[in-house]
Amino acid sequence: MKRIFLLLLLCLVLCSGCFRHQYTMGSGFHKSSEEEIHHQWYVLWGIVPVGQDKDAGAIAQTPNCQIISKFSVWDSLIHFFSVGIVSRRTVYIQK
Repeated sequence: MKRIFLLLLLCLVLCSGCFRHQYTMGSGFHKSSEEEIHHQWYVLWGIVPVGQDKDAGAIAQTPNCQIISKFSVWDSLIHFFSVGIVSRRTVYIQK
């Protein structure tokens, strides 16, 4: 049983980087720029978003930015242990 759990956990960690999307808005960002981290929550296997979309407000304020949307290891663990009922996505906004 312990071996199966460790195998599933290893698979979860190795597959968590597969869901990464990167968008560049305008001329992009500069290396000395600031970074914001947001978490978007979903329920019912990702069908229903919970809370407001903070990314849209950040894009409207800053036309030149880079947005990276991905599932981190913690996001994958939340999704795994809730059997997909609750999930979240991490969004990095670099201005």
